[in-house]
Amino acid sequence: MEKTLSNNIAELAKSIPEYIYLFLIASTAVVVGIEWDISWHETIGRDKLLSPPHIVVYLGGIICGVTCAYMALRQTFIDVNLYDILGLQGTICLLGLHLGNHCIG
Repeated sequence: MEKTLSNNIAELAKSIPEYIYLFLIASTAVVVGIEWDISWHETIGRDKLLSPPHIVVYLGGIICGVTCAYMALRQTFIDVNLYDILGLQGTICLLGLHLGNHCIG
């Protein structure tokens, strides 16, 4: 029973995309940094732009931003075709909206 459970957990961990782990790290960094910053303000007072709690929050934002940019660029240019997502009708609709915007403005 334990062997099967550990195999299931290992398979589940392998099936989770890597970017989910990056989002977990980033969100944890932001939450910890904000809590730390509040505590910092209560004990030390006003601080500068590059205080340690701010750097942790910045790091979380950078990790999240770079991960989102990578995902968007990869799905736009490498992984997915617009026709595969929307089908023929959705692609024609978006093309019509795009052409309509160019004709109007």
